[in-house]
Amino acid sequence: MKTSSFTDSFISIRQQFKGEYSDRQALAAFLYLMDSFSGKRTTLNSEKIMEASEENEHNANERIAYCKMIVKQKVRMTSAFRDHLMLPLVIRMALSKDPEAYLNGVLGVFDTIRPTYFTGSGQRLITAMVIYENTPEELVDYICERTYKIYEKMKIEHPLLTGQEDMAFAALVALDGERIDSVIEEMEDCYKILKKEYVSKMSAMQNVSHVLSLTDEDPKKKTEKYIALHNALSAGRKSNGLGSLLIVLAVLSILDMTVEETVREVREMAMALRRMKRFSRKFDSIDFKLISCALVAMCHLPEDHVVIHNVQVGFLKTILRTSIITALVVAQSSLAISSHR
Repeated sequence: MKTSSFTDSFISIRQQFKGEYSDRQALAAFLYLMDSFSGKRTTLNSEKIMEASEENEHNANERIAYCKMIVKQKVRMTSAFRDHLMLPLVIRMALSKDPEAYLNGVLGVFDTIRPTYFTGSGQRLITAMVIYENTPEELVDYICERTYKIYEKMKIEHPLLTGQEDMAFAALVALDGERIDSVIEEMEDCYKILKKEYVSKMSAMQNVSHVLSLTDEDPKKKTEKYIALHNALSAGRKSNGLGSLLIVLAVLSILDMTVEETVREVREMAMALRRMKRFSRKFDSIDFKLISCALVAMCHLPEDHVVIHNVQVGFLKTILRTSIITALVVAQSSLAISSHR
């Protein structure tokens, strides 16, 4: 079966992960297809969404089944990689040229990353995926060490707010050349503005400040644009997917679009997705908004080598993928904890 739409991808994932909740299966289906939409600025109706999806040539069902088999062969029975972490790992394996090499590489980085009191296996996996997918083999140890040092520096600055999800962003900063000190200083400038506006979301705002710090714009200007976008789209209630949504909004705020243009396109995208009822009804409200925003961002991001406000487009795409994977891992982890009580 050739993957020709979100729905086809969802069906393939549902067949291979029958025990998962449907909203997690739907989120995984989007992760599988999201790169199909890169640079397609006209993808704002259901017909165009289907057309873009048809360009994905993977045989989803067989490919995902093959990757599941590799994971079961390679990792021990008690490993979290065979439990709540298998779904996002298998999706990324299925999109790689060599799934077995991808798994071996990610597991190698996973073992290299120093575990900390704040970092569970889910966030270590996300961090390992970020590093493996963006780092030459000879630099992996160096980037892992830089990641740990940046994470420790974040923890010193904000000991109560720095949690396990910050490890992946520490890796992103570590990958961003030699600008560690200036980026961390910029994070602090953005965070000071954000925390005045969102007292109840201070931890999530620290993650937003991570994204905003990557650009070369004035902290006040870029933070104010983010706040306007956040408020216009009402990214409100507490949810497993809320942190990922706020990070995607931060990426959207970096793009060369006005707040009004961005809000209009997100709402048009949401309407287009709503018309695909068999697929869209599987999302909860936060995940649905997350997917709509991420799709608009992907449609406006051109080739990976292009630079927007001193940030490479490929880097922004990595942030978007990481946000979707994080939403998936957090939700899966929550279900795993609940099932063991």
